[in-house]
Amino acid sequence: MAVHKLGVIVPYRDRYDHLLKFKMLIQAKLYGAKIPYELIVVEQDDSQSFNRGKLLNIGFQEAEKLGCDYVVFHDVDMLPKKVDYSYADHPVHLATQDIPFEEYFGGITMFPVEDFKKINGFSNRYWGWGFEDDDLLHRCRLKGIKLDELPLNDAGPNTAALKLNGVSSYVEVPNRIRTRGDFSIHISLEPKGYTLDSNKREDKYVAFGIPGFDFNIMYTSFRRFAVEFFDSKKNHHFIYSNIVPNVKTTLTFVYNKEKNTASLYQNAKHIGTEVLKNPMRLYDKAGKAYIGCTDPDREEDNNFFKGYINTYAVWNKALTYEEIVTVQNNKYFGLADNFESYQSAGNLVSYGDAKFIKEYKLIDIAKLEEHSQIVDCEVVQYDLPKHRVLKVPFRRTSDYKTLDHEDNGFLTTGWKDITTRYNQLKFMNEVMYGSTTLEQDGLTTLKYRILSNSNVRNITQLTVKL
Repeated sequence: MAVHKLGVIVPYRDRYDHLLKFKMLIQAKLYGAKIPYELIVVEQDDSQSFNRGKLLNIGFQEAEKLGCDYVVFHDVDMLPKKVDYSYADHPVHLATQDIPFEEYFGGITMFPVEDFKKINGFSNRYWGWGFEDDDLLHRCRLKGIKLDELPLNDAGPNTAALKLNGVSSYVEVPNRIRTRGDFSIHISLEPKGYTLDSNKREDKYVAFGIPGFDFNIMYTSFRRFAVEFFDSKKNHHFIYSNIVPNVKTTLTFVYNKEKNTASLYQNAKHIGTEVLKNPMRLYDKAGKAYIGCTDPDREEDNNFFKGYINTYAVWNKALTYEEIVTVQNNKYFGLADNFESYQSAGNLVSYGDAKFIKEYKLIDIAKLEEHSQIVDCEVVQYDLPKHRVLKVPFRRTSDYKTLDHEDNGFLTTGWKDITTRYNQLKFMNEVMYGSTTLEQDGLTTLKYRILSNSNVRNITQLTVKL
């Protein structure tokens, strides 16, 4: 049986207490598991923003020199309690205790040396927090590295759809929401092929919007579905989903006047509820609402949606959870008729389905005398493949203790730091669309200066300037 030597690579700056605890625990774990290893700590000693990917590339080069067959990239604040560091012939994600989303590839990640060289390592271009691990997974997909496959569950059957271009497409619909009472909104959508605006701190892709103090049901550049709205005192409210694979999705918003609560559901799963201190803003005053943007007449922040929209509906009633589930699972009935536990057809005040279009107008099935004008949308047959999978990392169940550290990334309603937005723009607008290739950025283009290099037994500590 071949014995494989492990290189544990730790990117580090200004966390001395963390490092002491980590060194003690990781060595005990590896010694107990009888895994030959080298521990390589790479410290960034300069005034620039932290660059995790570049530090890990430097550590990898040292691991190669020391004869390691595989490596684990390991954050210093994650202390192993029960983690299997044994060799695998493909990349494995080990930070599985609290996975924030299906494509997460950060924290503790293991690679065979040859696989890591095939993808040219991490990118060197992500300064500050975020997106170097997204980029890493993208590199694995591009180079055909062995990954796990996650079946994608699309919401609803194949059907007709309006295809919106993200620039000028929308449907103008009458606004029948009456915020003086209960109401619910349903919309079926799939965002597709969006790009980010480099002049903004965030991007909104609005599936259903009411202008003014904007009411928006949307997808965002935080890769989350969300609703935003204002109350009567002009306070801004948000409900965001977690990061989820981007598939055909049904969103349902429910406002309960008596309880003064606003709730959002994704594919009949409860995302969150806001308990309002003040009444909902009176969105009744807006005569028009829009599918596919907030307001097409604005010069800025019209928030055009790119992708597919199948159906939308508005009720003057707070749908029950049982009704939301029934509508979600519905394959045979339209919403204009009651069926099973759905008993709110009589409360339907606006209802459109891309299967019912006449003279380039979306027929309002609830109010047949009023139809909605379609603008610059393509009417298409929405055919989903029978089997869709998402390439995600293989994972090993692990247990670790996360030391106290400053939270970064997405905090409540946005990025904590502007550098994360810059990283996002690099990844989404350049890497994902192929203007920057992995051959141009990685191990082969790595530049740095060693300030000090110490090696005691099987612990190497590098101090570098990037």
